[in-house]
Amino acid sequence: MGKRGSLLEAAFKDEKIKHARVSKELSITRAVQKCIVDNFKGFTDAEIDGVQHDNMTLRARLLRDKGRKKDTGAAEVVMGARYYKELRLLYSSSCNPIKQLAVTDGSTPAKEVFAAMVAAMKSPCNRGPMINYLATSGEPNMAEAIGIMKWCLELNPVSSTEQLRGVLEVMKWVSRHKLKDTYTEQLKHLDDKFNEALVQAQGLLF
Repeated sequence: MGKRGSLLEAAFKDEKIKHARVSKELSITRAVQKCIVDNFKGFTDAEIDGVQHDNMTLRARLLRDKGRKKDTGAAEVVMGARYYKELRLLYSSSCNPIKQLAVTDGSTPAKEVFAAMVAAMKSPCNRGPMINYLATSGEPNMAEAIGIMKWCLELNPVSSTEQLRGVLEVMKWVSRHKLKDTYTEQLKHLDDKFNEALVQAQGLLF
């Protein structure tokens, strides 16, 4: 093959490499956007692209970790429920509902509630104990109530029937114990989550 042919072949190879790189970047960018929609619902533009930790915004960190996961596999980067929860806490502003909810009376959760919370936070998470507790529990103390509200805020009722059931069980638990009388202001933070679950449940029925 002559010099001209070699140059054309090299140019074609470079173009293929460039196209593959651009395709990979677009794929990761789309995956990150979907991840933000699914796991950071309610986050403001400032929380996503303005707040920085270790000189990285939330979007930049997700792009980095998604890229590493694509290159090396899950062995190096595990992006499960705990990963997203930690990022939500890290990048959420002080106005975020999760940070607005606080225990102010010094109470602590009972062992059963604490065990259910731990199971729900593990990777892979097990929401069964919490869902069972909600269906059978007595009236909660403040630590238990706030912990369950925070757990509910972490659920995405659109992503799975189990998470939808979790939110619906919290709604029934709130109603059964008349918690809106005791935690009126705190439960306002869950209004959007409850409405989202009701819309999703209605969509499944029709």
